[in-house]
Amino acid sequence: VGYGFAEYKGKCDILDFEGKYSSQVKQFIEEQRQKYQNREQLKKDIQESGITPGLVGILVGNDPASELYVSLKENACREVGIQFTLKRFSARTNPDEIAYYIDEINQDPKIHAILLQLPLPYYLNPDELIARIDPEKDVDGFHPENRARFATDEYARRPVLVDAIFEILDETPVMLSKTSVVILAN
Repeated sequence: VGYGFAEYKGKCDILDFEGKYSSQVKQFIEEQRQKYQNREQLKKDIQESGITPGLVGILVGNDPASELYVSLKENACREVGIQFTLKRFSARTNPDEIAYYIDEINQDPKIHAILLQLPLPYYLNPDELIARIDPEKDVDGFHPENRARFATDEYARRPVLVDAIFEILDETPVMLSKTSVVILAN
């Protein structure tokens, strides 16, 4: 089935050629509308707070998936008014240089969150570098203290990935009671 686009006052609807909404396309549009509204509310909240949040992304090497993920985060930050800084290290950077940089940004009051993009090159120990991140600035919740807090329900906020999973589950129209969930990761 082909689709046409109908735009009116900034709203875009997708119709099949008979002028009927495809239920899957309609759901997609609704999800995109909701995502836009959430970002607009976040932008407003940030503006009203009087604080410009700062996020540093640390990217080691040039993994294509990591490059894409970080660029999406940078765009999302720009949309809502978060100051995003990307620090790139070559795939051959000495681990001490990365650790020193993490120590440096831990002390920077303009930086509120740190994202160490995984995977790292094979010679780097991600656990050692993650453990250097200030737990209060650990955006992923991977710091050992944050993992322990989350496991014991003492975590003030859920890790971003866990929060996203809960949000997806909350918004799904499928009844999930008495079902099993499997999350695969490497």
